[in-house]
Amino acid sequence: MFARLFAARTDVYARYWENPRKGTKGWLPVVRDPFRKGSLWDRRPLPLTTGVLAAHLRSDDDLFIGLYPLLPDATCWWLAADFDGPQAMLDAHAYVKAATSLGVPCGLEISQSGRGAHVWTFFTSRVPAADARAVGTACIHRAMALRGSMPLTSYDRLFPNQDTVPTGSSGVGNLIAAPLNGRRRVGAVARPVGVPLTLGPDDAPPGGSGWPQGPRRRRARGDEPENLACHRYSPEHASPDSGNPGGEADDP
Repeated sequence: MFARLFAARTDVYARYWENPRKGTKGWLPVVRDPFRKGSLWDRRPLPLTTGVLAAHLRSDDDLFIGLYPLLPDATCWWLAADFDGPQAMLDAHAYVKAATSLGVPCGLEISQSGRGAHVWTFFTSRVPAADARAVGTACIHRAMALRGSMPLTSYDRLFPNQDTVPTGSSGVGNLIAAPLNGRRRVGAVARPVGVPLTLGPDDAPPGGSGWPQGPRRRRARGDEPENLACHRYSPEHASPDSGNPGGEADDP
């Protein structure tokens, strides 16, 4: 179910790393030839398999993966809005309220860092990333209108980050931390992490920590994003976008 719900590129994935001694951390694509010079493809990335996903979900494995949502044909299966900082939950709730007013099904997740939130919308079929992002932008603008003089200061970016597949040495777009990492769901952090509420009608919530047992919510139909962006959002409600689109990856 996880692979179906959080469908992303299967020819590449990233791994989170930390160096406590140097105080550094980050994400790197998992490749066969890490020391080889050249592009990502020259270093031969390893595929995202069910075994990799299972290791990510297990609490006895330290693998924490990042997903690349932008597919090679510039489509995607889902949209995620990222909020970081002290106002993250307030702004994320404003986004959810705005999305509801536009008819966009979505669900709220506390990001795995505990300092932010993600709002997810899942589609029943692949949709152009440009259309998905237009829906997210419409929700952001509507949320800003609903908040009035209070800007969405914690809004960071949308995933996918790009409308089209980037050109260059990698050409995979930005990554987002995969939710429900097993190691981060247990231990000292006693909080609901990785709780995507937007489940499709055929998706039953699995048992275990972190998943709500409330009513299921529908996915957006594959033909909805363009209609939602073009017809259900009134331009007169638009406000300047305060998000920061920069950066290479989501903060775990």
